[in-house]
Amino acid sequence: MSKPNPVPPLTTEELDALRRLDAGTLANAIETFRVRLRNEGFVHGSVRCLFPQLQPMHGVQSIPLELAGRIPAVAAEIAAKHRAIIDVCHSPEFSLEKLREAVRKNQI
Repeated sequence: MSKPNPVPPLTTEELDALRRLDAGTLANAIETFRVRLRNEGFVHGSVRCLFPQLQPMHGVQSIPLELAGRIPAVAAEIAAKHRAIIDVCHSPEFSLEKLREAVRKNQI
């Protein structure tokens, strides 16, 4: 037996107001409710509207938990690689060849 939803459905006026917002604005607003971790529901910046002629539409996107749980670790790994590249480039001994060698040896 399912529990009744304590939140009443949205009115037509509320839905119309939401339709005037883009998805990014709406997602940022929802994030302030702190109902889940910030890394849950993350969307890469390459996501774009394929049909700009259509009206805005909102829905729910879910990431499988086995993938969502790995996002912080992968993000940290990417950040560490970026930091390593920056460190190599800022090194007094920097040369393009040293950077290529570090990449080739998978050090960064």
